[in-house]
Amino acid sequence: MLTVLPPLNSGMSFNELIGHVILDSICRSLTLNQIDSVMDARVSWDDTVNAVFKYMTTLVDVNPLTVFGITNTYAAGRRRSVPKDVRNALRNPIRKHSPAPLIDDAIATSDYIFIGTISSVTNLVDSSALSARTVRVATAIISQKILGQVVPPCSLPNQMTTTTEASQCITFDMSLELIGQVSDDKNIFLDSTQAVAFLPSINQQYLIFLNVRTVCGDSASLYYTLFPGYWIGNSYGVFKVSSGRISDATNLFGLGVNPLLSDVVAVIESRLTAIKSWVP
Repeated sequence: MLTVLPPLNSGMSFNELIGHVILDSICRSLTLNQIDSVMDARVSWDDTVNAVFKYMTTLVDVNPLTVFGITNTYAAGRRRSVPKDVRNALRNPIRKHSPAPLIDDAIATSDYIFIGTISSVTNLVDSSALSARTVRVATAIISQKILGQVVPPCSLPNQMTTTTEASQCITFDMSLELIGQVSDDKNIFLDSTQAVAFLPSINQQYLIFLNVRTVCGDSASLYYTLFPGYWIGNSYGVFKVSSGRISDATNLFGLGVNPLLSDVVAVIESRLTAIKSWVP
């Protein structure tokens, strides 16, 4: 767990330092309900939304695990709320007022966005689990980071040491039941065979949106998992790349239903640049 809050150091960029101070001030001053009220009161894409979105995105891009660590260090610093409350509250003005609501929602709810090729998969079944009884654990070799520059330690199959910067990998899990649940929520009803097709396959390249979530914790440590943004697009946060293109039936990226991956990446990076470089 983090021992210094906010986790400032002299090596941080100016925007990172300011972002931590702003986030710390919000979380010490406002409760979850008050944060929701502030965001619900926005009547336009105003300076308040731009500032919160800018600094939250900046911090996540530098190191999602630092922001995640603050969120889950409940007892430290006498906070009235935590970063996940701020992050969740951002979604309401994004949906109502953002100039690019679909892609902004994807950015605001993701800790990692990257292109990667699946190097290994493991299928797990737990009949006693409440919502994730059938899970595929996948390890991807990252070829391009788009959001989230610091990734958790990851060991490739049959290797005892973590990967180098040149061949970083990341491990995440994807639940068959959660694919089904989200598809039902979207009125897209999949049978089990159709749902399985969305699980990551070995040697396949994907554009992936991941979220960090707590599994459990004790007095000294937090235990977490990474899973896709199931709510993102028609591929449940894991977009298969075929012949340099992805399927985008919901037109999430504004480029039609079968855009080039390179064009999609350019759209995401352009939007990230606009968010992080906003000036009042």
